[in-house]
Amino acid sequence: MNKRLLQIVDENREEVIRRRAEMKKKNDIEYHRKLAEYLHANMPVEKKKIK
Repeated sequence: MNKRLLQIVDENREEVIRRRAEMKKKNDIEYHRKLAEYLHANMPVEKKKIK
């Protein structure tokens, strides 16, 4: 493969990785919000100590 083609492939890969990271971040925020709501709704009243 010539260098120009490799450069294009690299740029595309970076773009894909960046998009995936943005989607993952958005999904993680949504996931953690839902998880927090779920856990809050289903937690026993007692507090658990985290150490």
